[in-house]
Amino acid sequence: MFLPGPLGAEPAVRESPPRVGFALPRAVGPAVVRNRLRRQIRGITAGLAAEGRLPTGAWLFIGRPPVGEWGAARLRATVAELVAALAAPPEATREVV
Repeated sequence: MFLPGPLGAEPAVRESPPRVGFALPRAVGPAVVRNRLRRQIRGITAGLAAEGRLPTGAWLFIGRPPVGEWGAARLRATVAELVAALAAPPEATREVV
C-alpha cells in the first residue's frame, strides 16, 4: 500500500524521507524469516530512496506466503516492481465518444 505525501505541504514535509512499515504475519514463517524479510525490504527501499525511485509518503509492505521462501533477487525485483507500479501517476482517463 502507498499513501502519498501531502502535495500542498511545506517543502520540508514534501522532501521528508519515505516512511516504510511491514506487516508480516506468522504464516510467512518463523520470527527469524520475518525479521530477515524486514531487514531485506528495509535495505531495498533505502536503496530505491537513495536512487530517487521511492516517493515521499507512507509505504506498507504486506507479506503473504510464500514470500518467506523467496530468494533475495526475487524479493528485490518484486519490491522494485511494486514501488514502480504504485508510484506511477494514474493514467489519464479518456472520454470515449
